[in-house]
Amino acid sequence: MPLIAWSINAAKSSKLIDQVIVSTDCNSILATAKKFGAIALKRPSDLADDFTSAYEVARYVYLNQIEQKPNYVVLLQPTSPLREKDLIDNGIKAIQEDNSIDRVIEVNSLRLFSGKVMKNIWIPDYPEDKRSQDIHETFFPSGRLYIYRAKTAMEKHEAEGNTKVILGNYERNVNIDYECDFEKLDFVYRNHEFDYIHLLDSRV
Repeated sequence: MPLIAWSINAAKSSKLIDQVIVSTDCNSILATAKKFGAIALKRPSDLADDFTSAYEVARYVYLNQIEQKPNYVVLLQPTSPLREKDLIDNGIKAIQEDNSIDRVIEVNSLRLFSGKVMKNIWIPDYPEDKRSQDIHETFFPSGRLYIYRAKTAMEKHEAEGNTKVILGNYERNVNIDYECDFEKLDFVYRNHEFDYIHLLDSRV
């Protein structure tokens, strides 16, 4: 199944998403998006380079390419294809139920023996005899879910605002950046297939 289709199917399985939109400058992805039931919108070339953020693309679509403005914008990066069935709706409910929240994101955490390299010399942030469980957790966006309140994030261009986090499972998180990442995708999917059955489509 095409990589983009996993995220389209995740959005379509949500009970709270009204429109599923794919923005791209690639004609083949536009055709695939239409095939899997999404609204396919061609983006301008100046928003299709390696320096444009997904948020800026979402904001452009919101301001310029859709007439019926939603209250919330859900951003699903296609390079993070695996999402459990309730992930999206739980995030939407969280922002709906608290007017002080401008954004919801899923984060993962790791305990890393981090450090710096200065003039080819390793300078650790922790004593190297320290136990990994005693190291502070480092949190980072999983890439699987970003939800924005449209009035603040899209209309006022305030991307961050007051953010609520959903803590995800790092072991299940898959970001497709390299060819080898498809091996992890296959491994996670096969070991937790029941949790992702809603992502499959009969057109595969």
